[in-house]
Amino acid sequence: MASLRAATIEKEARSLGYELNPNEADDSLSTDDFPLFKDASESTITEDTEHKMQMGVKYLEKKYDDVGRKYYAEPTAAVEGDKKPQLDWWQRYALCETRHYYPEGDIKCTRLHVNPQPLKELLEDVIGNYPNEPIDAQNDVEITLPAKCLFHYRSELAAEGKKRFKHEAELLGHLKLLLEWIDESLEDERKAYRRATKGDSKHITYEHLWTVFKPGSLVYAQTLGQPRAYKVTNASYNDNSEQPCLILSGEYVDYDGERFGARDARLQIPKFEGTRRL
Repeated sequence: MASLRAATIEKEARSLGYELNPNEADDSLSTDDFPLFKDASESTITEDTEHKMQMGVKYLEKKYDDVGRKYYAEPTAAVEGDKKPQLDWWQRYALCETRHYYPEGDIKCTRLHVNPQPLKELLEDVIGNYPNEPIDAQNDVEITLPAKCLFHYRSELAAEGKKRFKHEAELLGHLKLLLEWIDESLEDERKAYRRATKGDSKHITYEHLWTVFKPGSLVYAQTLGQPRAYKVTNASYNDNSEQPCLILSGEYVDYDGERFGARDARLQIPKFEGTRRL
């Protein structure tokens, strides 16, 4: 059914004079580039027997009922024990953004579920073993917000996805949906990153400092009075201590008098108010 639907979409697009084989060098897919999918995010659940995957984002909540059983529901829905059937949202929607709660009712985190298999495989191939959230396309792909891996690899996902799915109208729609979700959900982070790296001021806040430390990037620091280059493997906040800071985990090349080798290291950037120049 998916291939038939894709063929139908492609036929309709071509009848409108639209070519589904974009070769642009930029890393974005917009509704101007894909007018066929302008209203994709407005899709709703259809109660047919096939339950086709909708080209949209579904917002859910994962909670616990009175006896401690987990359930998924729409934010406005109430659960009544076994009377409320559990729907397979992952088969119904391409993306599901789910807010998770502790049994006590406090918010735990929010995660994005990526459901189309080809899109999961794209994430695995492009992002792979991201720190603390490795992507495995053969299992559920759940990414904890603020979705750092999607922020850092948006350009690569767009470029590879456009090339890989250039003949698949439906998969291009799923890719566009994901890129739009990234742009909307991480709008503040993307603006802060551009100001810090491409603007004239080169300033950034502590809140958005993680955005400039993509895994694999190189940083320079003075250690014991000596200049040293580090390859960043992860950037994480430690705000639960008396001295909150951003911790950069990484490695550097050292020499023990006989041979060179890599050593692990941790750098700390203390929390600051306002903005700092990079």
